[in-house]
Amino acid sequence: PWIRSVVVDNTLQWQSNGPATFQQVPHVRGMTLRDALFLLENCGLQVIVQGNKAKRVRTQSIRPGTKAVRGNTIVIAL
Repeated sequence: PWIRSVVVDNTLQWQSNGPATFQQVPHVRGMTLRDALFLLENCGLQVIVQGNKAKRVRTQSIRPGTKAVRGNTIVIAL
């Protein structure tokens, strides 16, 4: 399962970030390029990668939680 960590009231919590939410753009910041590509491409998004491919995702051009529209382009910066 794909999950991500979030801080809520000074506690670390886990939230789903995977196949169950493929209708929405996932939160990929902090992920490796391989993991981010898997999630974004399975949402039907075209991915443009900027930066050093050995690093982790720093930014994404479409806000997480936005409706994923098949064929749209998202830019991720590493």
